[in-house]
Amino acid sequence: MKLRTLLWNTRELYEIKMRQILLDSRKRADIKAHMISTLDSFWEDMDLDILFKKILKKEIDIDLVVQRDEHGLLWGGEKNWKSFVNKCNSVGIKTLMYDFGYFGHYETYMIDTYGSTNKGSIAIDWPNVPEKIEWTSTPEYIQKYRNDFLKKLEIQKNSKPINDLKSGEYVVIWPQYSMDLIRPEFKQELNNKKTEVTDWVNKMCDKVIKSGLVPVVKGGVALDDWFKFSVQKVKNAVVFAHKESQLKKNPTAKFEKDINIKLIAHAKYHIINCSSVSNELVLANAPVIATGRSWFTGLEVFIEPKSWNSILDDTATVNEKNRNKWCNWWISKQVKKEDMWDKTKEIYMRYPIY
Repeated sequence: MKLRTLLWNTRELYEIKMRQILLDSRKRADIKAHMISTLDSFWEDMDLDILFKKILKKEIDIDLVVQRDEHGLLWGGEKNWKSFVNKCNSVGIKTLMYDFGYFGHYETYMIDTYGSTNKGSIAIDWPNVPEKIEWTSTPEYIQKYRNDFLKKLEIQKNSKPINDLKSGEYVVIWPQYSMDLIRPEFKQELNNKKTEVTDWVNKMCDKVIKSGLVPVVKGGVALDDWFKFSVQKVKNAVVFAHKESQLKKNPTAKFEKDINIKLIAHAKYHIINCSSVSNELVLANAPVIATGRSWFTGLEVFIEPKSWNSILDDTATVNEKNRNKWCNWWISKQVKKEDMWDKTKEIYMRYPIY
């Protein structure tokens, strides 16, 4: 039996990688994949309502629809997609999402189901996910990623902190591209969509300074494309770029090779929205405060304060049991990019329409 799959895309950011996934499917006898991209002039008038009508008429005869998502929530949470998922469920068509994986982030993909609740599988899986993790039983690429990270981390722990920072006296703030996935209780004080990331960073810096510690900001891999964040407008904190080339657009930033590990090695704790850099923080067993929504929300994987006023009430809790479950869940969902179709079939078969 061939798994008849429709790849659905409406966003330029994902177009090229999705087309590569489509091309990879041609190497397999068990996959029959198609792609509809509204960026293609042939499909520019297509929408989810029209698509479902074509599915009903068997003009598009498929078993599942797959789209790219962010944290399982960014696009899956949109009203029109939720409606589409429900309609697909009603006729036995499954809907899946894919994103970058957790460990070895940009070299991997994760696959998950949307399910009838549009919230993915983690709530279903969580009660039965093991509380202990056997790293030696994980895929070799994950073992290598973890071992390489921990070796570098140990070296940095035995070295002096960079930039005249003092061990245990600074906090790393890890912004990301947007605040689209920030929880509502934090969103309400970020009123300007164009500057929301900078505003989030500055509010965090103020909180950290008032607590008697030093804030440090670490930019992401795609910092040059973060139009809602201005390095120059960050107050009272040094900003480190991820790549040396980013200094051209951000001349007030600083750069150090292996900057993530160097900062993690001596930080007291960390603040994220929902950045995937948390995989490194988990491996380092570091305390993490999270203000965003992701698969981890409400599972006590990270510290999730309820308001700006309580943002730093707890800066130390590390729930080892739930973090182990978190890692085990991720390992069950992610694969190296070349194995994406194997995982797609596995997830398709594992989760019924419920």
